[in-house]
Amino acid sequence: MTNEEILKLIIEDYKKINEIDAIALGGSSTNNTNDNKSDFDIYIYSEKEPPINIRHSIAEKYAS
Repeated sequence: MTNEEILKLIIEDYKKINEIDAIALGGSSTNNTNDNKSDFDIYIYSEKEPPINIRHSIAEKYAS
């Protein structure tokens, strides 16, 4: 699975959380200046804090 495919899955998981208001991507991957050592900058916005157990579950699912 590519990094881009994993990123899409992570975003889909966060979209399922009711408390999430917006998700944004930033950094070199969004303006085509990335290389094979680049990471992804994911910004999660919410007014109410999403449950820690759900965030932990998502992190554990994709941690390597």
